Amino acid sequence: MATTADIEISRKLSILSVLSDKFAEERKVSHKHDNEKGPKDFMFAVHIACFFVGFMNVMPLVFFSTANSYWMYKFRNVTQGDEITEGQDRTRLQVYFQPALMAGGTIPMVMCTLLWTFYGHKIASMLRSLVALVLLGLVFAIFAIFTQINTDSWQTGFFALTVILLMLNSAGLATFQMSSVILIAKLPPSYMFCYLIGQNGTVLTTSLQLVAVAVTNNSITSGLIYFTAGTTLITISLIFVMIARRSHVFRYYEVENIKDKQAEHINFGEMKKLIVQFWPVLVVIGITFFMSSFVHPSITTLVESEYAYEKTVWTQKFFTPALVFLLAEVSSIVGRVLSHRFSITHSNKWWYILFLLVRLSFTPFYLFCNAQPRTHLPVIFDHDWEFILGHIIFNVSMGFLLHVGFMSVRSFSEDKPEVGLKIVTLTLSLVIAASTFNGFLTVMLL
Repeated sequence: MATTADIEISRKLSILSVLSDKFAEERKVSHKHDNEKGPKDFMFAVHIACFFVGFMNVMPLVFFSTANSYWMYKFRNVTQGDEITEGQDRTRLQVYFQPALMAGGTIPMVMCTLLWTFYGHKIASMLRSLVALVLLGLVFAIFAIFTQINTDSWQTGFFALTVILLMLNSAGLATFQMSSVILIAKLPPSYMFCYLIGQNGTVLTTSLQLVAVAVTNNSITSGLIYFTAGTTLITISLIFVMIARRSHVFRYYEVENIKDKQAEHINFGEMKKLIVQFWPVLVVIGITFFMSSFVHPSITTLVESEYAYEKTVWTQKFFTPALVFLLAEVSSIVGRVLSHRFSITHSNKWWYILFLLVRLSFTPFYLFCNAQPRTHLPVIFDHDWEFILGHIIFNVSMGFLLHVGFMSVRSFSEDKPEVGLKIVTLTLSLVIAASTFNGFLTVMLL
């Protein structure tokens, strides 16, 4: 359902939203007591709530893709019993599941993002956040229940139902992302820090999948553990948000009834001027995401270890969650750390464009790894160490470019960061929509 680029974009849009002029008034009001001692956060409940809000901004994005072994079991060739079909024996539903997740999740996410960008002022942000969390919890609970339902006789129907439920998940997630950041913007910096820490919780999600497959040899049991844990995390998040809602902190900073400001009239002449001004940022962000959508997770989840024929615990259970997902997230974090002191300027923009083009030429690397099944392209990089090295380079460079690009938006926007944020949001919506079926194309190309 999500690429590492999706997760990075969600983080950065949240940060940019808080930094934009759209919330200048809220920040001014919320910090009017900065020189006074604000209410004590009893048992750090609001800080914990902010952590879970940040975590819920990204967790549902990666959660379903990471459960790859469970999906491979659900859509296996049932004539071979309970054994998961692999390699050239994979079914069409197994092969096209990850691209379908991406395509199904993209459309509602784009629609809801645009909807709340321009009409979010009509409904209080707290109400939207709570409803979105309830929707997410219901979707996760339904998936937990389906781990105990035998779907072997209606795999295609279950495939379609899964995509529909994931569309609801994407709609709920987009609503929560666009709503919760407005609430956090009202609070002092220490609460924002907890929110940003929570946004790095995808490592926790991928680690949770590793634990789920480690404690049992049964894909159904590991799926039940995994989805039950996800449902529990959403429930805990909802409880802490409800506690925070009634806290003295939220009352003091007047968080409860916040609404988005009504969308201001967009001056297209001004937007055109800004687009011309910071096109390097849009190119770096847009192309980095667009190219990543071709290969991760649609192709990377099909890559098998060179020792797959040995059917060891490592190759059967841990190769995909550890190397495809956890390694990608950790590498992206490394890229963000390395980019901390860099930014795109008019004087150095061509160096970043050159870096982008070099990385662009590296994208087909995954097509020649040991991704199975395949009928057209040869396997050139058949060793595990080659895949690992390429995967690290790909995700470190992606984390680097996306972080530099997003953090350069404000400097290019001059005194119009709100307009700049709208341009970035609209551009990304178009890019995400255009990349909907990229995963299908590359899988067919194999």
